[in-house]
Amino acid sequence: MRRTLADGRRAMEQELIPSSSGYIANQARKFLEEQERTATKAAGRFISEREREVIETRNTALRELADCRDGLEALGHSDLPAAEFTAQLHDLRSRQAQAEAALGKAAEQVEAIEAIEEDPLDWWDSMTERQPSLRTDFPW
Repeated sequence: MRRTLADGRRAMEQELIPSSSGYIANQARKFLEEQERTATKAAGRFISEREREVIETRNTALRELADCRDGLEALGHSDLPAAEFTAQLHDLRSRQAQAEAALGKAAEQVEAIEAIEEDPLDWWDSMTERQPSLRTDFPW
């Protein structure tokens, strides 16, 4: 039967083990442990991919913020007409806001990664809830 890991563990502990021999119980535990290792590895790969994305987003945003800072500094020393000064100032502020929003999004992604790191099996089960084809086919 295809189940989430949590459902498979519950069924094993509540239904299979109480009515089975020690050998069958041990085989079931080994099977579940292997499935949990596979799920933990998948979570690790997912985390690695997200970490690369977060680092890239952060680095891009930090470069943009540095460019905005430099632009604001240069603008402060310029002799531009007021209209052009205002237009450049608005552009720099807009770019700064976009970069800060990107950093905020990266921070949210870090929080999501932390949640997966804390409980990779729960993350895997949440994935199988959305994609039932990923559920494990338990022999019990």
